[in-house]
Amino acid sequence: MVKIETTSMNRNATLFIALVCLCACSQQEPSPNRPASVPSSAAWVESVEGIWIDCDTVFTAPVAKYHCSVFSKAGEIVARGGWLPSMAKDYKKGRTTFEHVGDPLKSLDFSSFDGTFIRLIGDRLLIPHGEIDFPSQTGGGQVVTFRFGTKLSTNEYPPIPEWPPIGYDTKRHLELISRTRLYQSLAAIHLQLEIWPDEENPNVDWKFYWVVSRTSGTVTQLEYLRLREKNIQKRRYDQDGDDSWLPVFHPRH
Repeated sequence: MVKIETTSMNRNATLFIALVCLCACSQQEPSPNRPASVPSSAAWVESVEGIWIDCDTVFTAPVAKYHCSVFSKAGEIVARGGWLPSMAKDYKKGRTTFEHVGDPLKSLDFSSFDGTFIRLIGDRLLIPHGEIDFPSQTGGGQVVTFRFGTKLSTNEYPPIPEWPPIGYDTKRHLELISRTRLYQSLAAIHLQLEIWPDEENPNVDWKFYWVVSRTSGTVTQLEYLRLREKNIQKRRYDQDGDDSWLPVFHPRH
């Protein structure tokens, strides 16, 4: 057995190194100004370029699950979806496996994000489970489906169409549609609704609009409406498959 003796020089060197480390830690750069798009609950994480991470517990039973959003330093969405608390385990073959932790973690001390895993300080991390949305900064993006950290599939989606600047009449129409009972009932079911003008309809007597939902990059057409003044109608089909327009009622104001 080799015995290491501690001398006064060793003690002085150790003290000097400890002081250097203490000074380095105290001089860590503070978090940058928080962009308006980043919620106040998001934590700043030092990395190559720096990121913001915001996680909320969405399920505690039967297992814990977090909904997380990862933002760039500038506040742009990098990834969002569901992650599970887990523990990393290294085996002799050099392969890293994960053990799912069923209960919520006492704290989320974020360390880094490698594009898939949200790593915490220590041996804990959050592994993706379900659909994770990776929006592209140039529009569009891709939805990757995971199962306990393993990638199953990747689906790309196109960018949202860029509509030309809308006039006063269109803005008024959007306001009227959003106040209808039809729209409010859809909003109670779908988390993200959008109203898209249909500029390609040749009918000049009416203005036409799509009510769509956008979930994980998938756009679903829910209703097709037409509007003239304050008269709003929704499209249905008769027995012959022809258009049949029914009135849409809105609450009194």
